[in-house]
Amino acid sequence: PLVEDLAIKVSPRGEVLAEVSVLDVVYGSELRELLWRVGKFRGNDVLHLNDVDPVLPSTAADYPLFEAGDLMVSLRHLDCVFVFDPESGAVRWSAHQPFMNQHDPDFVGDGWVSVFDNRNDGSLDGAFLGGSRIWLLQPHSGEVRQLYPRTDSAPAGERRFFTQMGGKTQLLPNGHWLVTEAQFGRVFEIDANGRTVWEWGHERLRGGTAVSEVLEGTSYRLSPAAVAQWTAR
Repeated sequence: PLVEDLAIKVSPRGEVLAEVSVLDVVYGSELRELLWRVGKFRGNDVLHLNDVDPVLPSTAADYPLFEAGDLMVSLRHLDCVFVFDPESGAVRWSAHQPFMNQHDPDFVGDGWVSVFDNRNDGSLDGAFLGGSRIWLLQPHSGEVRQLYPRTDSAPAGERRFFTQMGGKTQLLPNGHWLVTEAQFGRVFEIDANGRTVWEWGHERLRGGTAVSEVLEGTSYRLSPAAVAQWTAR
């Protein structure tokens, strides 16, 4: 038996408007061979779908290979991110390098896609492969950039980050990036040069041997006046 991951479109009222089997899409495309690379190692969770992101009409012009309504999915156990037409099942683009066990691919504009590369090496701190990374990929040009950690001129004092599972990024209006380091319970913001602007993290739990994970961090543009209207509860 296999887990069959589905991409489902739901109305504001909770009605299921469309449903597509991601397993069917993979099996019916050139990505099919990836299923055999996994073998029995993953048990019945072959794909481990962890993100679905639609191509919006407002941003479709930035992505020449895609059309509005196409879906981008992340399959952790296949180390694969791809974009497909949910109506025909046709795969328009795919990538399974340079990331591993990735999460949270996002359309970030100007033809670019960001990917949170967990780079899970089986250690607790990324000791073998050096930790997690954030990549930028441009499907129509094939260009790939390592956004963070910076490899050309790493700011002094910057430390590596790592999470085996989870993890998210958010491109902020000022060009900075918000990064969620899930298993270490840390959220931090980096500037365009890869320097940490601020960070927040959970305190260690009683006994000092564990910390609560944080699965998502999001930055909101709130004015002091708006916050002042909040009611304490």
